[in-house]
Amino acid sequence: MTIRGPRKSWLHHIGKAEEPNCSCGHTHQDGEHITFNCPRFSTIRKKLLGSRKTWEELDDPLWRKEEGDDSHWDAVEAFFYHIYPEFI
Repeated sequence: MTIRGPRKSWLHHIGKAEEPNCSCGHTHQDGEHITFNCPRFSTIRKKLLGSRKTWEELDDPLWRKEEGDDSHWDAVEAFFYHIYPEFI
């Protein structure tokens, strides 16, 4: 999955940032790092996303209460709502 947006690796790629590194010290700030690994968001990540570590796990049917239930996306949306101000 390729996510474009205000992440340093993309901004560096298009010449809008000098370095692709994250403010946490990681050498490459991409969507995967921000969503699943950046220590700056570890508390809120654990609270809202639990132990999910991949994009596929965010859409895992086992996270749903019943077939067709998409309420788990509320937690994903809340996570991104929380971290988004860091990148605008």
